[in-house]
Amino acid sequence: MGLVSSLRRTVDGGLSTVWECRNCGETLSEDAAECPRCGAEDVARYEI
Repeated sequence: MGLVSSLRRTVDGGLSTVWECRNCGETLSEDAAECPRCGAEDVARYEI
């Protein structure tokens, strides 16, 4: 799920969870153990 989809759900009234690489900001899947772009293992989780 991309960031735009997450934001669209929020605008429509539902909460979404976004996983993002803390190093480069890449949007990740829920089960990602590391970022495919930069290889970092530090994943942030946001409820929006």
